[in-house]
Amino acid sequence: MHRSDAKADQAGNSCDRERSLLPDEVCGESSSYNLADSYMLSPPRLLQTLSISGLHQLVKITLRETYLTGDALYVLGNLRSLRCLRFLPKALAEGIIKFSAGEFSNLVHLFFQEDYIISVIFDHETAPRLETVVFDVKIITSLHGIRNLPSLKDLQIKDELRGEQAVQQAIADHPNSPDYESKIQGKDRYRYSPGLFVLCCICC
Repeated sequence: MHRSDAKADQAGNSCDRERSLLPDEVCGESSSYNLADSYMLSPPRLLQTLSISGLHQLVKITLRETYLTGDALYVLGNLRSLRCLRFLPKALAEGIIKFSAGEFSNLVHLFFQEDYIISVIFDHETAPRLETVVFDVKIITSLHGIRNLPSLKDLQIKDELRGEQAVQQAIADHPNSPDYESKIQGKDRYRYSPGLFVLCCICC
């Protein structure tokens, strides 16, 4: 391999390590079948009640246009096999999302894609195995309880987070020293790692 080609490969690899995660990649897969996007099936318009058995065996769940309330979030939180949860547009009916103690015991990856979220709260002893949290949300008013996630390794905020200094401090004080990636001034992103704070280009 020529030296110039090797340098190009190294640059590409470095860029891959720093790029933001896409919705499908949050669960460790490059693509997935989403029933909500299928043109082969359409949901019944007059459906009022739906019962599904075997929910406790589900490992990955993607929700879109479900308008879930807090009660439904409680049901999801008690699915012991759930490892990856993705909230796509209009999945949630309420702007305040609370992850309560004792719930999401095996959740590893969490992804939000929405226009606006008022507040996200992580209680003590919730989601003890959660490693990756990605917010692809235009505006988040507040984010609380980051230090209550002992296994957190990576937090990504792709758009505006109000009160971001408090989150930066929570990351700095976190015993697991997670990486933190956030948007600055609507253009660039910075990545915060323990002992390191640099501006960098994110290749998407």
